[in-house]
Amino acid sequence: MKAEELLFFFRRGFIPGPNESEETFLKRAISRPQLSLCEWKEISHPLLEQWGFSIDWIPISYSSTKLLPWEGAVFWAKEDGTSSIQLKAYSTEILMHEAIHAAREAFDEPVFEEFLAYMTSTAAWKRWVGPMFQRVWEFPFFALAVFFIPFFPVVASITLAYFIGRLLYRHFFFCRIKKQVPLSVLLCLTDREIRSGKISQTSSLRLQLIEALFDVEDLIPNLLS
Repeated sequence: MKAEELLFFFRRGFIPGPNESEETFLKRAISRPQLSLCEWKEISHPLLEQWGFSIDWIPISYSSTKLLPWEGAVFWAKEDGTSSIQLKAYSTEILMHEAIHAAREAFDEPVFEEFLAYMTSTAAWKRWVGPMFQRVWEFPFFALAVFFIPFFPVVASITLAYFIGRLLYRHFFFCRIKKQVPLSVLLCLTDREIRSGKISQTSSLRLQLIEALFDVEDLIPNLLS
């Protein structure tokens, strides 16, 4: 596939997954029609300005069904092409957060997924603290640890130290790679690449896109190993 074609799809929010073939990628991208939703129009400019892409193909619904009390929204990724975003209520910041998940729907890279999504937040504390929890059950587990500090101080303190220590450990790698590549490239990386600071040169459609993005940014891809 030509670089111009890959960049065209990227600007619409389609990123080839690490193991996605050209045939599968094209089938996924072409099957998603443009949707005239005012919500996507409202955030298209900030997404384009910050990340270099916008989205206009993911259906949006409003409901609290299946959402946990601490969840404001969720991206439902489905292989049959019916992925969608569910919101409790409209929020520009939350929708931009979910747009990152939507663009990476072909990725199964959970370690740094929330780090990327929280980069859309305008609040620095959210960008730092937001990615603390990787799985849905971790927040209530953390909250219980805080509650039980007076009763089981040692166990609770170890639990809190684990979450905070893990967050800081991962921020070290994320901040390091963030200084070396533009956000558009960062959006295409795997957990292993973010942690190692090196982009795999295994032949793939995703690597072709990364190289095209480096060319657009007029940068030397010195992270290609």
